[in-house]
Amino acid sequence: MVKELDPAVKDKVQVFAEILNDINSAYVDPLDLDKITETGFNAMLQSLDPYTEFENPKATNQMRTLTTGNYGGVGLAISKLRDPKDKEEPYIYVVSSR
Repeated sequence: MVKELDPAVKDKVQVFAEILNDINSAYVDPLDLDKITETGFNAMLQSLDPYTEFENPKATNQMRTLTTGNYGGVGLAISKLRDPKDKEEPYIYVVSSR
């Protein structure tokens, strides 16, 4: 299910998209769209507080690798357990060892 955007947010997203499109089509040098949008996201979030951060897909995958799955060499497997309502519990558990 896709959540409907708040009209005020939708207007701002449209402005951001128009600016990005204009820069991409008319800027004198080629752009790295991933880099420029990530810069925009980071600038927006840094205006909130020093703790709120944008985590790009690469960083997300690295974090997932660090916090899930099997760790070679130590014989541990970790997991987030689920409660009866199928929601993840807030803790990571060692679920098996060799």
